[in-house]
Amino acid sequence: MRHFLAGAALSLCAMAASAQFNASLQTLLEWNNHIEFGISVDPETVTESSSTGQLIGLRSSLSAPIEYRRGGGRFQWRAAFAPSLDNYEGEDGFLNQFDARFFPLDASVEFRPRDSLPALRWRASAHRQERSNDLYNNWDASAEWSVGNLFSYQYRRRLYDDSVEREDYLLISSVQHQLQTGFQIVTRREARLKANYAFQREQYGTNLHPLLRDIALGVEKGFRRVDRRHQGSLEGAALLGRDWLLRLSMSAARNDSNAPFYRFTNGSAGATLFWGTSASRWARAQAVHGWTWFADERSSQDQRRIDRAWQLNLDGEWPLYSFLSANGAVHLRINRTNDPREALRFLNHTQQIYRLALTARR
Repeated sequence: MRHFLAGAALSLCAMAASAQFNASLQTLLEWNNHIEFGISVDPETVTESSSTGQLIGLRSSLSAPIEYRRGGGRFQWRAAFAPSLDNYEGEDGFLNQFDARFFPLDASVEFRPRDSLPALRWRASAHRQERSNDLYNNWDASAEWSVGNLFSYQYRRRLYDDSVEREDYLLISSVQHQLQTGFQIVTRREARLKANYAFQREQYGTNLHPLLRDIALGVEKGFRRVDRRHQGSLEGAALLGRDWLLRLSMSAARNDSNAPFYRFTNGSAGATLFWGTSASRWARAQAVHGWTWFADERSSQDQRRIDRAWQLNLDGEWPLYSFLSANGAVHLRINRTNDPREALRFLNHTQQIYRLALTARR
């Protein structure tokens, strides 16, 4: 015990001498031909949505993240605040309702009892979202406790400002518990293998709109949806020379719910190639294929509904001056379903996102 206290005291002394403050300012311009906020389910049945299946527009954003780190030895702690503003243009003013202010606050404390033992970490966050349309205003708070990469528990609560009946579960308050376990293997050839398993239980509010409650789900008023998810992932990464990294990944998840409409299995496989020489000089290319099988959802041809998605992501950063860098990104997503019903035609779409940003760092 005496050695432990002595180590802790030395860690606190070192922590006092190793403080770091980071601040940055970023301005961003993005064009998106398929903007979604949880209302882009069937446009014919969503009263708040536009008359078209895809919302096209521009988003400009200004953010000012600040971060304070302090630590050394056994203790490390971090606090961050990243307020931002979003402004939307397009669809003859319809997108103005999505103009937003974000106020995310995060804090964490890490303690490593011994060099040979995994670190103990506590993390808490509180994120506030406010849009011009009050329908989207909410708090998203979470708390997490973890033991290295071996085990973690996370509690998350998303709370909307009102309990007005909503037509999408993405706009309904929820409580989530998550248990996660995993391991990581690092070889002498700079290769890494990482595996994770997570179990989630999420419970939603009862303020579901009658349209979705009666037609899509066939449940009574006051129904409370409860989901249980099993998620697994496997990732391998290896250095290819001095500046290149290749990462291969695959994942699978099963969602069981007391609402049959939300019983499904999904999976994905992807590859990422990364090049970088510094924190502000890098490029990345990623290709992902994902799919979802619905357990109880049948198409008009009495076959199981399967949705598929193909994604290609390109992004990077390049320094312009010692304090200023340019960021760019291109995202392409092709979404298809085998269900020929007219009511689900909006699922067959191609999304394109182009983004440019300037980042100034202190």
